[in-house]
Amino acid sequence: MSEALERVVAQALHAVRLHGPALSDTVAVVGASATALAMLSALLARGVGKVVLVTADERVAAAAQKAGATALESPAEGDVPAELLEMLGGYGADVVFECDGDSHSRRLAVELARPAGRIVLVAESREPVEMSPNLLVFGDKRVQGSRGFGDDELEFARELLAAGRLRILVPLGETLA
Repeated sequence: MSEALERVVAQALHAVRLHGPALSDTVAVVGASATALAMLSALLARGVGKVVLVTADERVAAAAQKAGATALESPAEGDVPAELLEMLGGYGADVVFECDGDSHSRRLAVELARPAGRIVLVAESREPVEMSPNLLVFGDKRVQGSRGFGDDELEFARELLAAGRLRILVPLGETLA
């Protein structure tokens, strides 16, 4: 196992442990990064009932579907289509993990969260994010950050990977090679 893979999985395990959804929650993961795929793997391993990956990358979407998640195409800039919200339980996701760090993904994560939902920012931001705070205020939405991990989570990631207990998606390994 590569150390980079272990670290990305540890980061995902940390975010799920700290901000983890209930098993009955609808969860969205936004992104096409290795972090998004590790997050998806961690959520599936946890047994979360409905996990939806929102990505613009077809390879990542195919890997997610192979692992048992629903993959939806990320909309271009602009309003989130009603069909996408319908796939997320009719009015959005209970928890959204944003894993790319770009402005579009951050705004999309806020829009995908249901009223009173949570948005967990996992990736570092590469640019300033411009968005109306009204998206948060009028929706009673909460934004939380999650970046690091501890030695115990790194060791747990190594154990899961070594035992084959975590479904790692093919492009993740390719990305971190």
